[in-house]
Amino acid sequence: MPSIATGAGLGANLANWFPIAPTSVIILLSITAYFAGMLQSPLTSFVVVLEMTHSHDLSIPLMTAAFLVSGTSKLINPEPLYRALCNAYQVHQNDAANEEQQK
Repeated sequence: MPSIATGAGLGANLANWFPIAPTSVIILLSITAYFAGMLQSPLTSFVVVLEMTHSHDLSIPLMTAAFLVSGTSKLINPEPLYRALCNAYQVHQNDAANEEQQK
């Protein structure tokens, strides 16, 4: 949910820069883009936003935004956020287990 809220906030701010497009469309595109960039899973992001909003008329633009941003995110950082968080948690758990064994 924080990712969806952050994407919506970014979209609301971006809507001022694109007066031609409806604000709701810009917000939905930015939610999908932010979510896909963070997860690096474009289909999951696209489907979650599509099912949540029932915006089937925007399915092609949402899918395009998800794939473009996910690819760009992989170029910047090849490891998705949740995988990095899991790896950090595992390292922390292993360190704690090693300390417990040494006692």
